[in-house]
Amino acid sequence: MDDHVTAGDTASTKSPKRADQEMVEIKSICPSCSSPVDIAVGQAVRENRITWWEAFRCSNCGCQQESDGKDQTPEDIRQAILIKHGEWCLVISEVKGTSLIRTLTRLRDALQLSLAETGHLKERLPGKAATGTRAEMEWLSGVIKQGRSDASAMQITVEPNPQ
Repeated sequence: MDDHVTAGDTASTKSPKRADQEMVEIKSICPSCSSPVDIAVGQAVRENRITWWEAFRCSNCGCQQESDGKDQTPEDIRQAILIKHGEWCLVISEVKGTSLIRTLTRLRDALQLSLAETGHLKERLPGKAATGTRAEMEWLSGVIKQGRSDASAMQITVEPNPQ
């Protein structure tokens, strides 16, 4: 846990797992008494944004900490989720006409791709457009589809990456 952590007497020990989020526990040590603790961490899509959280309560000294955030999930949390739940991919199996240009534009903006990277992505379509955690791919699918009147011209799925 780092500078985004807040401590308090009323912090929950673990957030309830919801069907639309990925949760995992990370082994660590209590910053107060150095006893082992399991930090519950998770990631989900809420209001068209990726959200993350972490929480623990030390059974030895009662120290509690909880934190959460939006958009940039801390890399240690992201890696723990990838290890436990595996990598997921966004597959675009059909995209036609101007829908392709709009889709590439949204992917470029969301993933902060260069023009060259966007060109390489275009060559891969139809196919695997991106990989990451399930929440990241669900968010990216939503970004592509949000407010689109041409959504019927696209076939987009989020699925486990077979690697």
